[in-house]
Amino acid sequence: MISDMLSLVCHFLSDDGMVKVWDPFERRLLRTFEPGHQANIFGARFLTNSGDTKLVSCDAAGLIRLVDVERNVKSRFTCNGGVTFEVVPDPLSPHLFFSCGEDGTVRMFDLRLKQACNCNMCEENVVVKLEDARQRRIGITALCFHPSNPVFFSVGCWDSSVRTFDRRMTKMDRPVYQITPSFLQRKKLYPGTAVLREDSDGGFKITSLCYNHDGSELLVSYSNENVYLIRPNSPHDAGHYMMDESSRLGGENLSFVC
Repeated sequence: MISDMLSLVCHFLSDDGMVKVWDPFERRLLRTFEPGHQANIFGARFLTNSGDTKLVSCDAAGLIRLVDVERNVKSRFTCNGGVTFEVVPDPLSPHLFFSCGEDGTVRMFDLRLKQACNCNMCEENVVVKLEDARQRRIGITALCFHPSNPVFFSVGCWDSSVRTFDRRMTKMDRPVYQITPSFLQRKKLYPGTAVLREDSDGGFKITSLCYNHDGSELLVSYSNENVYLIRPNSPHDAGHYMMDESSRLGGENLSFVC
């Protein structure tokens, strides 16, 4: 099955509304899907343990499409406001998937409750909603689950921060911990001051993030910056916000699959 070899598969998302699944090592096209998007597709994944029969995708208009390949049934979810950057299947359940987007939310979709939703920016499936001190939304551009303990998930945000949440907690606007690399914080300030530069809100948006095999490291890609390897504390460490080490790997605006 394609989903069983996910680490060996590339999802090619084209402007023509097609999702193409490639084996990058064999350099061959495995399958092609047409989910039904009108805007550019930003993300596509097979649901966990679906036998490659259910594909979820998202686009620049905020639309999420669910395709049942066997039955040739397509449904839509219009809950997100603005761009939906990523859709991520729950690693433990074939019935759940998550989205993150420009509206500053992480949403959880349970297909046992709804197979489609035509509401506009509803709140019932929101598990995280991020706003700054001035109540401006903080866009969430990337999401990945901790590989060995998937009750924790991390998100990459417009404000350069990586935030980790415990999905069992009720107050999901408060992360278990938060990491903003100090070198990026300094770049946001006018030299010699504590005043934010005018362009700091959009200067170093995270474009992608991914855990290593045991969750001890996070690989994070920043827009207009490089790719960094971050070693955060354990999620069980009493909430201390600190970064043990960052390794600059080079490259800009990269994306990788968790």
